[in-house]
Amino acid sequence: LARSGATKPNTTLTFAAAGAYQGFNPDKPATIASGPSMLMVIACYDSLTDVVIPSTTAGAKKAFAKGLPTTGKLAEKWEVDKTGKIYRFHLRKGVKSHAGNTLTADDVKWSIEKAIDGKFVAAFLVGLLNGVTDTAKQFKKIDDLTFDITLDVVPPPYFLPIFGLPWVPIFDSKAAAAGSTDKDPYAQDWLN
Repeated sequence: LARSGATKPNTTLTFAAAGAYQGFNPDKPATIASGPSMLMVIACYDSLTDVVIPSTTAGAKKAFAKGLPTTGKLAEKWEVDKTGKIYRFHLRKGVKSHAGNTLTADDVKWSIEKAIDGKFVAAFLVGLLNGVTDTAKQFKKIDDLTFDITLDVVPPPYFLPIFGLPWVPIFDSKAAAAGSTDKDPYAQDWLN
């Protein structure tokens, strides 16, 4: 955020919450165990889809039985082929990260790979998607704003809603590369 007339932009984010902040990485146990940290994750990252889970148990059971209605967030739209196994996602144009980089299909692929590599909540959730485990085989970039995810079987009704959960955000892969190492290619520690 830049102040009027300032020569240097203010790069400090002030965030008030009850409790201790533990990090920005939803793949770290301390982050997901901390209410303030999860609020930061939700405030800092977006997901492919969006899903609203009803606030009552009865409403949630009813919605889950039908399949949660899912809308686009970073994915503007998607289509499913006639077999029900290939999902083509179209990303919103002009989306920029905090670092000023434009969102691309490469960021989505990197984020899914990071989720799988994390071996924690995001990996579990992505694992529920009927075997999204090998992006080299299952992720096909069509162009910068379009990609396919190919599944071995028709996915469960919660396939699209999982991409709307805060544990499976889409990261700016170029910005995260600044914190990656040979031992930590997905910048798990740097993001914390």
